[in-house]
Amino acid sequence: MNKPCSDPRKRARVLVINDQSDISHLIQFLLKQAREDEVTIAFSAQEGIDIVQTEIPDLILIDITMPKLSGFDTCSMLRAIPALQQTPILLFDCLTIESVYPSAKQVGATGFLSLPFDYAELLAARDALLRGETYYPLDDAR
Repeated sequence: MNKPCSDPRKRARVLVINDQSDISHLIQFLLKQAREDEVTIAFSAQEGIDIVQTEIPDLILIDITMPKLSGFDTCSMLRAIPALQQTPILLFDCLTIESVYPSAKQVGATGFLSLPFDYAELLAARDALLRGETYYPLDDAR
């Protein structure tokens, strides 16, 4: 079972599940540059599910709005895989934070990042999740 990294600055294996190539490649570039992460991109929920059958990532980022299977559905399916029950999952989308939080938490996501995100926020979310924390900034603002 995956355990959180004690040092989130260490290189991590990250899986990005997103049907939008430009956003996926931007995330890949930023994480490789800042943390030297090994980032794999899946352009559909099914492709992401197939990838985790052979390689368990340290962190999974999932777009909520995708065709066929939403990020919520994908997160639920991944949480049903025993080897991924402790793997941090960050959902992201341009939906309003308030509308996403309850559903994200219900499906087992450990965080949410609102698009458009900035570089520092992506790294803060990544590092928090790899330390074993959650990343729901709205909770901190209350």
